[in-house]
Amino acid sequence: MSTQAGPLPSAESARPDWRRAVQARRTGRERRVALLSGLLALLLALAIPGIGWYFVFVKPLGDTILRVGDRVYTMNQYVHRLRISVIEAQALGSQNEPTGLTDLVFSMVTEMENGAIVQRYAAEKGIDLTPEELQKEVRSRILGSRKQEDIPEEEFREIYRQSLNRMRVAEEEYLEVPRTALLRDKMRAKLMEEFPAEVEHVFVQRIQLGDVAVARKIRERIVGGEDFCAVALEVSLEEEAKKECGAWGWVPKTAEPPFDSTLFESDLQPGVVPEPVVAPYGVYLVRVTEGPALRETSEEHRKKIEVNILNAWAQERREELVAQGEIAVYVNQSQYDWTLRQLGQDKQLFQSRA
Repeated sequence: MSTQAGPLPSAESARPDWRRAVQARRTGRERRVALLSGLLALLLALAIPGIGWYFVFVKPLGDTILRVGDRVYTMNQYVHRLRISVIEAQALGSQNEPTGLTDLVFSMVTEMENGAIVQRYAAEKGIDLTPEELQKEVRSRILGSRKQEDIPEEEFREIYRQSLNRMRVAEEEYLEVPRTALLRDKMRAKLMEEFPAEVEHVFVQRIQLGDVAVARKIRERIVGGEDFCAVALEVSLEEEAKKECGAWGWVPKTAEPPFDSTLFESDLQPGVVPEPVVAPYGVYLVRVTEGPALRETSEEHRKKIEVNILNAWAQERREELVAQGEIAVYVNQSQYDWTLRQLGQDKQLFQSRA
């Protein structure tokens, strides 16, 4: 018995299967490329906003704005300090709107710098703090205008926790603020120990005016013979003082730094009206009628002198540190503007924006 084999497939009949295999592989490859391209496009679409968000909101926070010795302060710490300042002010019933932030934003770097200087020299002056002093200061700053004796400890801890959350800072970072404030107060008191009980005073009359050009014209009238008291009553912007011939009273040296060079260092003779004095709070014509004479400093003036002495001491230390390359300020106008925008739009910081 014999079997008959079927015919073998010809080369021509095998070619369509080969072409189909090649086509299938090509189609699979194209699908994989398309899928990968789609995934890449999706990742890019998701990444671009993320990259933009990083460069606009995250990266600036790592920038260095201040260096004092080995201590480096970043934009993140700067923004935290501003938030702390605003929230502490709100506890006292103010700064509930973003209006007025500009002055705070511009002054905070100087405040941070001065605080670092005080910390640097506190030990040298024999100044330190106790845990009890720090705890008392924290309660005072967090509770603000609330009566501390009416707040039990458990309730205070909750208020404290909520405040830290709004500030967006850890407790240790926050404690740097009351700690520095206490050291500053103690440094001021230490410097005042060297201040004499009696200092030179002069009795001053003054006329407050709007600008230097106007002040010079008014001075010409007085130098030309017009009565100081009559002119003060006519043009001075100080409503109460002008009724009393512009009387400012006995002014001690160091209490009003913008006036010191005119009142105490220029050999000013009684009755003479010198060139206008430009102060941060106005432009003035002044006239000394008595003094200089040694007098005991009033409590009001001593408080001003305490602040001025600390500022002068800090400025002297700063100049020394700058000369030694120990202080560098890096903050610029664009960073100030960025900070103002971020804080002004913060709905958690300013509830009215919510």
